[in-house]
Amino acid sequence: MAVYTTFIGIDIGKYESVTGFHDNKSTATFTNHRKGFEAFFKKNKDLLQSTFVVLETTGGYEKLFLENLLKKKIAVHRANTRQVKAFIHSLGSKGKSDSLDALALARYGFERHDRLPLYQPLDKTLSTLQALAQRRLDLNQMLVVKKIELKLRLLMLLLNNNVLSISTLSNSAYIK
Repeated sequence: MAVYTTFIGIDIGKYESVTGFHDNKSTATFTNHRKGFEAFFKKNKDLLQSTFVVLETTGGYEKLFLENLLKKKIAVHRANTRQVKAFIHSLGSKGKSDSLDALALARYGFERHDRLPLYQPLDKTLSTLQALAQRRLDLNQMLVVKKIELKLRLLMLLLNNNVLSISTLSNSAYIK
């Protein structure tokens, strides 16, 4: 089993990521793109070989950071959001900020690293299947929105051309 000397929690947002360090309770913020990752790795290069990183799933925004950590062969755990929230709640923490979350993720890693699985990327087939399933969900949601838009346009057209009145409409199947 690997021995870790540094525990880093990363709270990832759409545009920036906040890193929290368990040992000295410090935080740092990096942009959530290539230049931000490069800055993170440059600033922490001496620590990373013996580091355990915990990051939370955040709707895919974590994928780039995760890929970069894996390329550098850094131990990383992709945490379950509900479990981490329960852990933070158990600490009695009342505040909510990206910095506090990053520090809590680092503490989560420090206290539980011996039983947390390291992230293993999906093979290409599963990754493709996952992307296609997500795309299907997105397309279905877009279809629902388009159907509603068409119904609204039809109603507006009928109202504007005096084919329907508001009083007729309120008692009809168009509203239901």
